[in-house]
Amino acid sequence: DQYSAFFRDHFAWLASAVVYIAIVLAAMQVGLATKTLADDEAFQSASRGFAAFSIVAPLAGVGLVAL
Repeated sequence: DQYSAFFRDHFAWLASAVVYIAIVLAAMQVGLATKTLADDEAFQSASRGFAAFSIVAPLAGVGLVAL
């Protein structure tokens, strides 16, 4: 019952974070499809870093909630 109270209290924030991450990842994917940004090493590094963050952050969040 503790988890249901947490999600009830924080659902809007969690849903907003998921939608924001999905939009940023989609924008980066479009950017990587263009010739200009596909050859930009800084943009590729930022894309890799944010993609890794978007995979690890939810797992860490679930781990913290489970504690």
